[in-house]
Amino acid sequence: MEKAIAEVGKILRIQGKVVPVTFQKADLCVELIDGKTIIGETHIDEVENRLERAKIKKAFLKPKIEANPAALKAILEADLILVGPGDLYTSIIPNLLTTGISSALKNSKAQKVFVMNIMTKYGQTTHYKATDHLKDLEKYVGKEVIDTILINSTRPNKKTLSWYEDFDEQPVVDDIRNTDVYNVVRENLLKNVLLSSSSDTLKRSIIRHDPDKLAGAVMKLINQ
Repeated sequence: MEKAIAEVGKILRIQGKVVPVTFQKADLCVELIDGKTIIGETHIDEVENRLERAKIKKAFLKPKIEANPAALKAILEADLILVGPGDLYTSIIPNLLTTGISSALKNSKAQKVFVMNIMTKYGQTTHYKATDHLKDLEKYVGKEVIDTILINSTRPNKKTLSWYEDFDEQPVVDDIRNTDVYNVVRENLLKNVLLSSSSDTLKRSIIRHDPDKLAGAVMKLINQ
């Protein structure tokens, strides 16, 4: 797998290096506050029949797996670590559940930047505000490990927001306060994407971070 990823990188001429967090196999699981356990990313990501789901109590991997040593090395040697963007419980937190990753983040002297989600995700972060996202993230990475928070300052347009109303998803309310613990950076990071049609049966996000704007904001942090 490691050699295959390296070869694909050469073919695509990527500028950088892809280092998987692990090469071991595991299922992503979540325990809800009502005692129910959900196994598998697809089942966590898609709420069956739009039923109301209890809040997630904790996430875990089954079985426990070890981190790729190259990933640990990259984290410890980094100057800046960007956490996100992505769905909190199916994209970001699973990496932190891999044994060794959270410890490496804590021990790394790099600047750690969390890209705050723009929209809530039904069944994962329903009605979450910015502080709720941060609080859940810190359950797995530790408190005061994240030192910079990048937050989108622009509200999505009504046309794209109306698409989310059917799924009970809303823009994440910015209730983060500037403190000595966090450097909070607010910038226009928004990209509205209108999908005219899709053959994919899964719902796809049409409000997302603009890659160029996000890259620009990160470069400012690096230059500072």
